[in-house]
Amino acid sequence: FQKNFPDLMFNHSTYDPKNNRVYEKVFLLLDEVIELLQPKAIHIGHDEVAGYNSHSKKKWLLVGESMLPAELFVRDVLNIHGYLKKRGVETWMWGDMLVSPEEFPTMLSRHLHGVSPGYGKALRDQLPKDIVITDWHYFDSQKDFPTLNVLQKEGFRVIGSTWKKERTIQNFSRYAAKHGAYGMMATTWWHVQKEEWNVVDRIIKFSGQTFLKDFPDAN
Repeated sequence: FQKNFPDLMFNHSTYDPKNNRVYEKVFLLLDEVIELLQPKAIHIGHDEVAGYNSHSKKKWLLVGESMLPAELFVRDVLNIHGYLKKRGVETWMWGDMLVSPEEFPTMLSRHLHGVSPGYGKALRDQLPKDIVITDWHYFDSQKDFPTLNVLQKEGFRVIGSTWKKERTIQNFSRYAAKHGAYGMMATTWWHVQKEEWNVVDRIIKFSGQTFLKDFPDAN
C-alpha cells in the first residue's frame, strides 16, 4: 500500500478504512490465501496500531500524522471479519488494543495498548464475539492474567500467546488452562528471520512441553 497505493493510506503506515478501494485489494489478497491454504481461520493482526504511544508515533508516523481512530479500527475489523465469514473462515486477531493498564492494573502495562480514546473496552464491546482473540503477554512476572478471563466472560474465545520468557510461559499457560482458555500459542518473531535457530528451538521445545502439560487433552 505505501509504495503502490499511497492514495489509499490514512497515514504513513496505515491504510484508510474509509476508502472502499482498500478492500478491493485486501479481499483479493484474502482470496489468494484462502485458495492456496484452505484455512479454517486467518489471523488478521491488528496489534500495535501505528502511533499508539510516543515511541510508535516517532517510528511509524510522519510529523503531523495521527494514529488510526478507534472507529476506523472497528470498521476495518468488521469489514474483514464479514468477508471472511462469508467465505467460511474464522477471524483471529491480537488483543493488545482491546485492553488498557487502567482496567488491568496488576499486569505489565507495556503490553496493554488500548489507551487512546475509543480503544480498550469500548473497542472490544463493538466486536463480534465469534472473533478469536490471541491475548499476548511476553514479559509478565505475575501468576494471574485477568485479561484472558475478562475477554472470555465477555463471550470471546481466547488463546494465550507467549514469547521466550520461561516464567511468563509457565504462569500464563497454567492460568489459561485453569480458566478454560481456547488454547495457547508460542511466538518466535524475528528470531526466524535472523536465523537464530537455537532461540527458536528453545521457544518451541519449552513452550510445547509446558502447553502439553497444562492442556493434556489438546490435539
